[in-house]
Amino acid sequence: MFQVYRKQFGIESLYRMKNRTKVRTSSRDPKLRYLYTVVSMMVKNFWVMLRWNYFCPLRRGPKKIETSLFRFEEFLNLFWQAFQRRFKIKRYTIALRPVR
Repeated sequence: MFQVYRKQFGIESLYRMKNRTKVRTSSRDPKLRYLYTVVSMMVKNFWVMLRWNYFCPLRRGPKKIETSLFRFEEFLNLFWQAFQRRFKIKRYTIALRPVR
C-alpha cells in the first residue's frame, strides 16, 4: 500500500512542479507549446539533479535530500538572474519625463 501512495504522490508532485515552470502562452502552434513543455521539464530535472548531488548529507545509508536547503523558488530566482546576466536583459527603461 505504501508503494501505491508513494507513486501517486510522485505523479502529483510532477504535475505541480510542471505548472510552476510552465510558460504561459497564447500560441496555438503545437511545436512551440511542446518546446516550452520540454524546457520546463529540463529546468525541473536540473533542479532535482542539483539537490540530489549537492544537498544530501554525506552519511552511510540511503541518500536523504535536505528539502529546506534549496527550495524550487530559490532555484528559479537564481536561474532567472543567470539568464538575465547571460542575455543582458535590461531591468529598467529610460523615461523622458519624471516618474511619480
